[in-house]
Amino acid sequence: MLFQVSMGSMRHRRNGNFESSRLLYSSMSRSIDVACSDADLANYIQENFKKRECVFFTKDTKSMGNLCKCGYPENQHIEGTQVNTTEKWNYKKHTKELPTDAFGDIQFENLGKKGKSRMSSKSDETVEGLLNGKYIRLSCDTDSETLYDLMTQHWHLKTPNLVISVTGGAKNFALKPPHAQDIQQADLHCPVQG
Repeated sequence: MLFQVSMGSMRHRRNGNFESSRLLYSSMSRSIDVACSDADLANYIQENFKKRECVFFTKDTKSMGNLCKCGYPENQHIEGTQVNTTEKWNYKKHTKELPTDAFGDIQFENLGKKGKSRMSSKSDETVEGLLNGKYIRLSCDTDSETLYDLMTQHWHLKTPNLVISVTGGAKNFALKPPHAQDIQQADLHCPVQG
């Protein structure tokens, strides 16, 4: 599956300024495409949702290259990051919450299928094999009620039957049988990063 996203402006990981930063976040492109009419929504998101940023570079000895335990190289940490050589990396201790700056619209290639996604809102029609969606970068400590309000009240999405959180480093996870069957029967196409 390919991710096709319009490149807009996005806050830079290191200094918080708006500029193009496609390579700083990951190989999956993300963008903020905020129109004037969406300014209130952008303010709401930045006031109510946090992301986590690593503030202690802890070298991952198992990685190829100079990566931190958080998965990013040292030069992609925020300004003022300390080097940690003695303590075991722990997200609660070695990261801090900051207002999120990665949210907006994303287009997924729909592998030639046309129609409407079961989980999409009324305005999220597929166009020429592309499926529009919403995304937001969140802290793992995000309140689920606030996220639900964003999805249903602000983004006008239908109430989801299942929400899957994509977490870096989760190699194996187990689902209860009803959810596992739902996923097996669903028409899902997910990217795989090796």
